[in-house]
Amino acid sequence: MALGCDTATTITTARLATLVSGGYTFVGRYLAGSYALTASEKSIITGGGLYIVSIWEKGSPTSSSYFTADKGTSDATSAISAAQAIGQPSGTPIYFTVDYDASASDISGPIKSYLQAVKAVFAAQNYPYALGLYGSGAVLTYYQNTFTYTWLAGASGWSGSSTYTGYALKQYSNGTTIGSGTGKITIDKDDSNGSAGGWM
Repeated sequence: MALGCDTATTITTARLATLVSGGYTFVGRYLAGSYALTASEKSIITGGGLYIVSIWEKGSPTSSSYFTADKGTSDATSAISAAQAIGQPSGTPIYFTVDYDASASDISGPIKSYLQAVKAVFAAQNYPYALGLYGSGAVLTYYQNTFTYTWLAGASGWSGSSTYTGYALKQYSNGTTIGSGTGKITIDKDDSNGSAGGWM
């Protein structure tokens, strides 16, 4: 398994040095929000030899109220545009997030409506990127035939997570702080099975 991390913190040259010295090989970064990946940050990360894993999370996908078909359409459209703007290679995944312990009725109801809309946008644009999904084991199991890139959330107590093994990425040790001084950074650690879709 390859060691990596995800973070909402911008990667600077000093923070990159912390990751490299720690043996990290990839970093998950967001395509949206005030902490979104920038062109200059992309150059720092890839220039240091680390891969980037793209995450789409804008707003708070932490309850069923977030997940609607309209939101899925707008998120997918914006995610594709953001990935293209940053120069993400076609065919690599964008991971959409279900960031809470969703119930079975949420998974088969509003989350399904949202993810079907995401897939429809990708299909209409001839799949410029692959479909990735972050969530509990229960979420990933339900959608594993549609979202082939799966990222298991670090909350091991979430439904189905303790027994789920089909992940491309597995998150753990959330909120870990490493480094010091200007190289200090707070991350979630991740293991990759080698097929997580990182890009440079």
